[in-house]
Amino acid sequence: MDLTLTRIATGSPVAPGVLGILHGLSTPLFVVEREWLGNRPGVSCVPPGRYSLEPHDSDKYPATFALVGDTVSHYPEPGKPRSACVFHVANYPTDLMGCLAPNLIAYLHPLHGGKSGPAVERLLTLLNSEPGEHTLEITDPY
Repeated sequence: MDLTLTRIATGSPVAPGVLGILHGLSTPLFVVEREWLGNRPGVSCVPPGRYSLEPHDSDKYPATFALVGDTVSHYPEPGKPRSACVFHVANYPTDLMGCLAPNLIAYLHPLHGGKSGPAVERLLTLLNSEPGEHTLEITDPY
């Protein structure tokens, strides 16, 4: 399954975006990420590009998917500054350390939380129902 994430902006303190799927969702999901801070681990959104989505299971983030690409690995790996960038529940950018949080409503203000739990459940259900490889293409507005 091919997913697209179109970031609406990358300004402080958040990089909101719209998550589209070529099939399977009648309406898009929104995504909350931290702002762009040079791809620094734990504080920056990941760079635009194409990522594979690999199943991820840890105590902190069970049964989700991790992004894997040029500078991002599933688990710590030499030469890749980022690892374990996963989809998980978070309503505010301060809840994130470089991961992505699907939401049912657009993130418009730092005090305005989304509905992340149902959005993550919806996304993971869709990804788990489709056999085969999954990818995510992230684009910025510039």
